[in-house]
Amino acid sequence: MPLPLVTERLLIRDFRPSDFAAVHAFQSDPEVARYTSRGPYTSEDTLALIGSAIEAAEADPRDTYQLVATRHDQPFGRALLLPNGHRIYEIGYSLAREAWGQGYGSEIARALTAFAFDHLEAHRLFGRVDPANLPSIKILERLGYRREGVLRKDLWKENQWWDTGYYGLLENEWEAREKP
Repeated sequence: MPLPLVTERLLIRDFRPSDFAAVHAFQSDPEVARYTSRGPYTSEDTLALIGSAIEAAEADPRDTYQLVATRHDQPFGRALLLPNGHRIYEIGYSLAREAWGQGYGSEIARALTAFAFDHLEAHRLFGRVDPANLPSIKILERLGYRREGVLRKDLWKENQWWDTGYYGLLENEWEAREKP
């Protein structure tokens, strides 16, 4: 498999134990966790994340991709593809706050989408998004993902119920897109 993923500005690679400090810095940030299904992370959560990502990378055959996005080999974001049925993957990404608004989310999402369709032979990708997370919704829509619906009050977090928006993209839609 063509890992790491290389984009114009980023290297998206497997986690290393030495990534702990940088990863914990953004995973423990309440603003970063605001639109995610869990968090902010404790030190133990971050250790478990890195441990499970390394374990997933060593699986044979590999089907789970928990990756770290880096600039100049400095971790600042997460990127993931999780299997969810036959040739179906969930896409996800999160960024350190200082990286917001600079196009890195789009770069990560495009790289993950291309990797899933071109190398994992995905049939369908989907993303789960808090309906209030407009920047993430715009990223998915620019890549051709379509809004498939909202599950109302389906996530319990911070002592309250949250809605979850679903956005999906099919293999034939990805293939038919206008290429940049």
